This record gives sequence, structure tokens and C-alpha cells, in this order.
Amino acid sequence: MIVSALVVTLSADPLLRAVALQSLQECPGVTLGEPVASRLPLVAETESSAAGARLCEELAERAGVLRVDVVAIDFGDEAAGAPSRAASEAGEASVDAAARAEVV
Repeated sequence: MIVSALVVTLSADPLLRAVALQSLQECPGVTLGEPVASRLPLVAETESSAAGARLCEELAERAGVLRVDVVAIDFGDEAAGAPSRAASEAGEASVDAAARAEVV
């Protein structure tokens, strides 16, 4: 089990913010903290580091989510074995949805 501490930056638009909060509340394996201004801390539990990396990407693509920052990752049992490429990718500092949209 991989446990990730993330901070999601939400849109300032009240409608998009509400859509994002509803979407995040319905996301399996995700526990939301209390929002502070436009930032929302959350904990995500996934089966693998690759699944954790995919989850970060999926969260960043949701309406009303501007950015997903990775604060910490506990690799648990996966840390006992050799690190995989997916584990390295999951440890990236952040996924910036706005920057990705400019590239596309």
C-alpha cells in the first residue's frame, strides 16, 4: 500500500471549486482534509506507486483543480524491494495542470 500526502490547489471560481470538491469526495482511496484558502490537503492510498502516479495525473485533470503538489509518499512494502521506474515518477514534486494545458 502506497500512502501519499498531497495538496490540491482549487479554482477561485466558486462553481468550479464546488465541482472539484464534490469530485474529490467521491474519489476512492482519497481522504480530504480541511481547505485553507484555495489549498486542499488530502491523503491518497493506492496499491502501487504506478497507481499513485496515475491518480495524481487524474486529479490534476479534474474540473476546478489547478495543481496537485506531492508533499510526501510512504512507499511501505514497495520500499523493501528495488525501486521501480514508476516509483521514481510518483515522487515528482508536482503535476501542474495549467502548464500541461499550455503545452497541448
